[in-house]
Amino acid sequence: PIVAQVVPPETKVEATADAALMTPPRRLLRDVCLVTLRDELKLVAGNPEIQEVFGDRTYCFISTDAAGRFRNDPKRYVPAANGLDLVAARGGETEVDGDLDHAVWYREQLFVFSTQENLELFRREPQAFLTLTPAP
Repeated sequence: PIVAQVVPPETKVEATADAALMTPPRRLLRDVCLVTLRDELKLVAGNPEIQEVFGDRTYCFISTDAAGRFRNDPKRYVPAANGLDLVAARGGETEVDGDLDHAVWYREQLFVFSTQENLELFRREPQAFLTLTPAP
């Protein structure tokens, strides 16, 4: 059985009529619609004019419908640790953002990391990092 599924680096971001493509190399969480990512497994740029705030983060969405679904159940869509790199946190760096170039689905939740090395450490022993997941 597959324990973790990596978001492939070759995954392209789809443009919508109202959204600009993200600039490589870093695919940041704030730039994509988390609802489309979670529900359709597609990286689609969010519209900066359609935003929701959760915790200390602001996220963009492709539509008001997507923003409403997020508002009704944000924990379904927000990545683990509100998008922070849990491996970096274990090493004492508490505010290191992860990105979608170093991401993995684990137990139906998205985990993001700042480096490939941190992603690989998590994939080898995810249980060691799960207790570090702060509540958003």
